[in-house]
Amino acid sequence: MDKLIREKIKDLKAKIVQARTLDEDLKICQSVMPDNTYYWLDYEVNVSWAVKSIDEVKEVLKKFAKKGIMLDYFQESDTNPKWKLKGKKVGIRLIPDWSRDEETQGATCRLVKVGEKTETYPIYKLMCDPSVDTATV
Repeated sequence: MDKLIREKIKDLKAKIVQARTLDEDLKICQSVMPDNTYYWLDYEVNVSWAVKSIDEVKEVLKKFAKKGIMLDYFQESDTNPKWKLKGKKVGIRLIPDWSRDEETQGATCRLVKVGEKTETYPIYKLMCDPSVDTATV
């Protein structure tokens, strides 16, 4: 068997082992979170769900605490705050999806556009000198 194939198989086996470590914390998340929750997995369990107020986030944090999952740290942000929890085996990252809809009933928090930040990035194009014969280089 080729060396690259063996390395790829070894890497995939390691990813399977890593995915199995997420199982217990994912099950806890699924038992605590509402039905409209989106999960994605990498080295930790990432959780996103639609929220209308900070009270909904507090309620979820209380449910996690009752299951023995405590807050590790809070990443403050005006637009996208995140909560990192200490799971049983891996970290759990909570990323609420704040309502952007002005018509959402009962919403006490929503993202509101307060300005624009414009950034420019240089654009490059490969330019070749047609006088140089690339066939002989």
